Amino acid sequence: MADPAQKRPASGELTGREKRRVKYNNARRMTNQQDRGYKQKHGHPKIDQIQSIQSSIANASYATNFLAFQCVPKTLRRRTASRNAKRLPRCLRHWGEKDIAKSPPVKRKPKQCKKRPKTRNLVEEYKRRQLDKKQWLETHIWHTKRMKMETLWGYRLAKHLHFKSQRPAYRSFSHLTVMHDSSYIGCLEWEGARQTIQSALHPLMDPGLPSLASARFANGQRIGYQFLYQCYPTVFFCPVMFLWCASDNQAGTARLWMWLHPSCFDQAHGLFLQMIQRDKLDIQLIDRRLDLVRFDFSGPQSTTLLQAILDPVDDQKSASSWHALASLRSTSTLPPGSVLAMNVKDPRLAFPQKIQWDQQGPVDKAEKDRLHDLCLSWPTDVAQSMLWDQQVCRQAFEDRPSEQVLIQRRQDNNGGPLDFTDNDVTVPIVLIQRGQTAVDSKQANSKELTEGWTLVMPRGWAMAFWKACSFAGARAAGLNEMRTLHFESGVSFYPFDHPGTEGWRQWREDYKTKADLVWQRRPPAKRANYTHLGRQAPFEAPFETLVPDSFWVVYTKRALLAYLDHSPLWSPKHTNTALVTVRIVMTSRGKPVQNAAIRLSSDPNPIIGYMTSAGFSMTESCGAGIGVCTLAGLVQLMQATNGPGLKKATAQYQVLIQNPSSSKHRPAQLSVHVV
Repeated sequence: MADPAQKRPASGELTGREKRRVKYNNARRMTNQQDRGYKQKHGHPKIDQIQSIQSSIANASYATNFLAFQCVPKTLRRRTASRNAKRLPRCLRHWGEKDIAKSPPVKRKPKQCKKRPKTRNLVEEYKRRQLDKKQWLETHIWHTKRMKMETLWGYRLAKHLHFKSQRPAYRSFSHLTVMHDSSYIGCLEWEGARQTIQSALHPLMDPGLPSLASARFANGQRIGYQFLYQCYPTVFFCPVMFLWCASDNQAGTARLWMWLHPSCFDQAHGLFLQMIQRDKLDIQLIDRRLDLVRFDFSGPQSTTLLQAILDPVDDQKSASSWHALASLRSTSTLPPGSVLAMNVKDPRLAFPQKIQWDQQGPVDKAEKDRLHDLCLSWPTDVAQSMLWDQQVCRQAFEDRPSEQVLIQRRQDNNGGPLDFTDNDVTVPIVLIQRGQTAVDSKQANSKELTEGWTLVMPRGWAMAFWKACSFAGARAAGLNEMRTLHFESGVSFYPFDHPGTEGWRQWREDYKTKADLVWQRRPPAKRANYTHLGRQAPFEAPFETLVPDSFWVVYTKRALLAYLDHSPLWSPKHTNTALVTVRIVMTSRGKPVQNAAIRLSSDPNPIIGYMTSAGFSMTESCGAGIGVCTLAGLVQLMQATNGPGLKKATAQYQVLIQNPSSSKHRPAQLSVHVV
C-alpha cells in the first residue's frame, strides 16, 4: 500500500492548509534504510540512519515557519539576534546564519563618527562608563542585553523587557515566580547601644506602626517595616525595612540594618549624621551598599525555585528548617518577616538547576507536622548569620573561584555537575520572608503577589545566583513589571504613588518632559487638544492646584482616626494640606489612565484628587488604579453620600473619573488605602 505522505493529488483538489500539511509531512519523513550486507555491519552499520536523521531534522526545521532566533524563549532572547547570529546559542548559529543569508541586504548609512580604539582592559572600560553618575549593578551586563535600561536615582536600572510582557509577567507572579534585582536599595548599618539607637530613631518613625523597640523584632528573628520622616507627619522620606542582628547581646553593642530607597539615601544619611553630631551620640553609621546584594522573589512558586538553587551545608541548624519548607506552597502561611540565615554551596557547582515538577509527590505526615510547627512558631536560632561581618563578606568575595576553574573541573567530570568538596567555598546568605505591609486588596489571592522571599548575599555572587535562578525558570522583572505587580495587588509602589517625596518629584519632572516631547512629535490633527479640553497640566498630577505646595500624605489609620476624632494634634494648617491614598475600581465601562482626575459625583463635580497608577487590572477584571485625594475632599464625599464613615475598613464611595484626554466622566468606587 502506498504511503499517504507520498500521495500528491491534483492542486485543484487541495486547500492551502492541506498543501502545507503534505509539504511538511514529506519534509519530516524519514526514508527506510535497506540492508547493505554483512560487510557494513562491521564497519559503519548506522551511517545511513544517522545521515537520514540529520537530513530529516534539517528539513523539518526549515519546513516550519519559525526563524532561528524565535526558537529561543522570549525571556532569554538577546537584542538584534535576528541579524547577528553570534547572539544566538551555539546550537542555533548555523541555522541563524542561513536565515540571515536569505534575508535581503539592508542599506546602512556609513558612520560619521570616528571609530574608537578597542580597549584592552574591559574592567577599566566598564568603570569609565560609570563615571557620569550611572552606577551599575552586578547584573547590569545580563540586563542590558535583554532589557531597556534607564538612569534613575544614580543607577543604571532595567526598566522593562524588549517585548510586550505585561500579561506574561502577570501570569508569572500569579502562578510561577518573578525575580527582581533590588540591590539599588541601599543598606545602612547602625552600631551602638540598643537603647541609644532606639531613642535616636524614635522621633523619625511613624508612631502608628510597630517601633524598633518592639519585642517581635528585638531578637532579630523577624524583619520590620516603618515610615521614615524628617519631621512627623509632614516631611516624609520613604518606607524603610529594618533588621536587628540576632547574635548581638541585648544589653551590649547592637547592630541594625536599615534599607533605604536611593532617591533619599544621601539625604537621610546626612540627617542621621547631623543628629548624631548634634546630640553627641555614641553611634557609628556604616554604608553597606557596596557590600551586599539583594534579590526579590515574588509568586507562589518562589519557595520551590529557591529550594532547587539554595543547597545549605548539612551541619547547620537552619538547614533542617529550610528542607522542611520544601512542600510549602506559599510564603503567606509563614510568620510575617521571618528570617532564615544559611551558608549555602556555590550554585555554579550544580548549574543548571531544574525544578523537578514530576517528582513532587504526596507529602508524608511527618513532613506535614514539621511544616505546621514552622508556620505556627518560627525557630529562634536560625537567624544568626556571618553576613554581618564585613571581613567574612570580603573573604567570600576573594575566595570565589573563577569561571575558568569551574569549566576545567567540568571538563574533567565529563561535563556533569560538580560535587561539593572541602576546598569549595560556602556563601553566607540571609533569606527574608517578605510579608504584607499594606492594606489587603479585595481579592483573596492578591496578597500572594507582593509576598515572597528577599535574598541577601555578599557582593561578587550576584551573577552566580542570578543565572541559576534564570535557568531554573524565574522570570526577570524590571521596574515596570514590579510596578505592575504592586498595581495588581492594590498596593502603592514607592516613589510613583507617594506624592510629595523627593523621588516622586524627580520622576514626575522626567515623565512630564518625555510625555510632552512625544505629544509634540505627533501632528496636530492626530493628538489630543488639551487646550480645548481645558487641561492645564495633562502630563502630571497637579496636586498644587488642590492644596498648597507643602502638601503631605496620611499613610496610617491611626493618624486618620486622630483627625476624625478631632485630636488636638491636628492643626488647621495640617488639615488643609493633607492628602490620603485611595483605591479606585471602575463600576462600569472605562479604563482610567495615569493623572486622571477624581471628581465628586455631585454637581458641579469638583476635583478632589488624581490617579498616580491606573489601567486595566487583570486581578479585578476591570479598570482600576491607585490615587491620592485631599482629606477635605474625602470628608466632603463622606458627608454628601451619607454612607459609612471612614472608620469602617470596607467603606466605599461613588466618585467620577475623568481621563486627561477625554471629557467623559466614568463612575467608580473609592476606598481609603491606609496601613
